[in-house]
Amino acid sequence: MTTNSSQSEMDKTPSDKLHNVFYIKFGDQYFEIYEQNIAYAYHSESVLFIVHNDGQKFPISIYTLQNFYLQLDQSRFFKISDNVIVNRHAIFHLEEYENQLLVSLNFKKVISFKIANNKIKNFKNWLHN
Repeated sequence: MTTNSSQSEMDKTPSDKLHNVFYIKFGDQYFEIYEQNIAYAYHSESVLFIVHNDGQKFPISIYTLQNFYLQLDQSRFFKISDNVIVNRHAIFHLEEYENQLLVSLNFKKVISFKIANNKIKNFKNWLHN
């Protein structure tokens, strides 16, 4: 697989799926990212970003957010909006605010996201399972 050094790529073979590991090429380096170490993922300006628990951010250009979400363990990850997927283990605070639910993640710094209104009920059910 070839790419220029400003792009990144992610490959996942069927055998990798058993191990829940993603191999990400970023520049001239490859990174092994275990699913449980992904705090969240988000889509911005046509690029998917994976954010590791240690705060490192990796741009991934070959997956849509939905396709990436389908590769993840659905008991561990939830798509809270059209642009954000969160890992349940990164959630440390929920707050109801003006008929919305805010989820705060804590890994290097606190980051908050609004959960889409049409996803709140499913999100709460997912959290309690």
